[in-house]
Parts: sequence; structure tokens; C-alpha cells
Amino acid sequence: MFKRAKRFLGEAKGKGKKTYKKSVKFLGQKPFASFFITLGLLLALIVLSNVLGAPKQAEKKEVAQVKQVQIYSVGKTPHLTLQGKIKKSGAIHITALTGGVVQSVKQEGAAFYRGQTLAYLSTNYQGGSAPALQTRLAQLQYQNTLDTEQQQKDLIGKQRDLANELNKFSKETDLSKVQKDVTNLQLDIQNKGLDLTRETQMTQVQLSQVTEAMAYPSAPFNGVVESVSVKVGQAVNPGQELMVISQEIPKDPITAVAYVSADIAAVISIEQPATLHLKDKVIQEKPFYVTQDAVQGALYAVYFTIPDKYIRLVTEGGHVTIDLPLEQTAEVSAFPFLPIDAVYQTKDQNYVFVAKKGMAQTKTIELGEVFGSFVEVKRGLSAQDQIILNRNIIAGDPIAVQ
Repeated sequence: MFKRAKRFLGEAKGKGKKTYKKSVKFLGQKPFASFFITLGLLLALIVLSNVLGAPKQAEKKEVAQVKQVQIYSVGKTPHLTLQGKIKKSGAIHITALTGGVVQSVKQEGAAFYRGQTLAYLSTNYQGGSAPALQTRLAQLQYQNTLDTEQQQKDLIGKQRDLANELNKFSKETDLSKVQKDVTNLQLDIQNKGLDLTRETQMTQVQLSQVTEAMAYPSAPFNGVVESVSVKVGQAVNPGQELMVISQEIPKDPITAVAYVSADIAAVISIEQPATLHLKDKVIQEKPFYVTQDAVQGALYAVYFTIPDKYIRLVTEGGHVTIDLPLEQTAEVSAFPFLPIDAVYQTKDQNYVFVAKKGMAQTKTIELGEVFGSFVEVKRGLSAQDQIILNRNIIAGDPIAVQ
């Protein structure tokens, strides 16, 4: 056994020497080929070691992401978002009632009382006023009539007495009687003519004063000048705006009015307060009146009162956003309202996503009338359904209610 092993080692050693000699000879004869063969063997060993030695990676399972959603409960009172217009009863625009040249005008912030002159318009650039001269002429004529009226009436009375005396001393005949009657009638007409002249000239004075006052716009109430649209020396035409004035706050009620269609006007809730957004303030106010007839084309008006403490936040003709609650009457509550944005439509059906057991599921619905940004649902929903409002949901998504 030992001899056999020794012989095997001897043979292997002899073969090894032969192989070594052949290798050395090959390297000597073909050095470049030997180099590339050695390099290839080295690279093969490196790749084999990386493959065999790399740790096994555990398989990753994808976890579905839970989406945060907002919901709308069926049966909840729907709100309609509208744009309302501000009306300040004490804020008015003063316009020129006649043409002329501005000689004086009150400036912004100036306080005034009722009846005070706000501006003065002249007929020419030198300040002359034709209406003022016409008023003066009418006053002189009227004063002259007043000064001479009694004297003329006394003269008529003396003429009447003279006619009566002459008739007494002369033999009365049918002709003289007729002359007497004619004379008295003529004197009566003259007396009435004097009264008519007095009344006519008094009316002429009043008419001249009214015409003259058109050049002197006066304040209709106590208040303050908000803005001035003209300047001294400027020529203006009838109807041109001169200034904007506002009344004292306690006497200047502010209202917001929103215009809605007849179907919405019929379901507006006057028992629940609406939300009014005044710049950075949010207030709750109930509508104090909903018109019974259309007041602007086919639209009905809904009126709200704005408290005086918010007067600085609103302007005449400005706009305010109003979230208006709709009333769930017996007729309307049979069909719940949904926000239109929550409804998906295809060619054949309408559907919504509902939250159920933490998943988004679809429900097919039948739609009715549209009320602003809400729509009636006539079929397909139950009172317990929670409608998903988000638009980034698909059926089967895991969800969490915000």
C-alpha cells in the first residue's frame, strides 16, 4: 500500500515537472497570450467569488399607502356659496345737475351737516351766475307787485264806489244798469288779475331759486366727504360726478344682497345663519328678507344686515362671499344634496366614492336638480353613507378620514 502511494506521488511529481517545463516554455514563446489568459482567469475568479459570496436579499412586499380624505355626510345641511353686493344707504354719488365751472368744492374728509353747500358752479370762469341773476330779477318783480298791490286794489275800490255814486245821481235806466254791472265785472277781473300776478311772480321766484340751487349742490344728510372727482376751475356737464359722500354711521344701515334663481330662493333657510366673509373677518348673520318676486331679471334677492362695527371692512358696491344654508324641507329632504365635485360621471352612469371599513368603494347614483354647487341625489344613497370629496381616489384605496 505504501509502495503504491509512493509510486503515485512519484508519477505525479514527474508529470508536474513536465507541465511546469511546458508552461515556462509557452510563457517564453508567447508572453502576451499568456498574460491575457492569466488576466482572464483572474477576472473569472473575481466574478465567481462575488456571485457565490453575495448575501441573499429578502423580498420586499409593497405596502399600500393610506390616503387622507375629506367626507361629506348624507343629510347634512348643504351650503351654497354666492357673491353678495354691499349696499350702503348713506353712501351716495353727488352729480352735477347743471353745467358750469367749479368755483369751490369740499375736500375729502370734510364733515358737513344737512343742507350745507358742497360745491358751487358758476356760469363763466369769472364766477358769474346767470341763474342767480334770474332769481334776483324775479325777486324785484315780485317785490314791486307786493308794494303796489294794495294801492291798485284801493284804486279799484274807488272806481267801484265812483260808478255806484254816478248811478245814484243819474236817472237809472236799463242801459245805465247794464253799464254799472259791466263796470263792476271789469273791476272784479282787475282785482283777480292782481292776485294772479302776485301768485305768478311768487312762483317765478321759487322756480328761479330752484334753478339757481342746481348750481349749489347741498347735503341731504349729516356726514363726511369720502372722495372728490373734480377740482376748482374745471368745467362740468350735467350728470358728471362731483363727489361721494357717506352718512353718519348710526344712520347708515349696511346691507348685503345676493341674487339667486327661483328654485334656490324656495329652499333658502332663514332660520339658520349664513356665513359672510368680510376680508379677514367671518360673521354669522341670518337673512332678514327673501323677495317674493324676481327683482333683477329672473333672479330673487336675499338681504343680510352687516353690523355697524364692520363698516370699515366694506365699501359701497363692493362684494362679499356668502355661504348660504339651504333648508331641508319635507319636500326637499326626500332627496339628499351632494357637492357636485364629489360626483363622477361616465357615458352610462353617475357614481360617487363612499368610505366603508377603511376602503374607498363606488356607489351608482341617480341625479336630480342642480342647486348652485350642490346636486340632488334621487336614488343610490343611504342615510349612513359618507361621501369622499377627494378627487385622487380609486376604488379599493385604503383611506383615513381627516
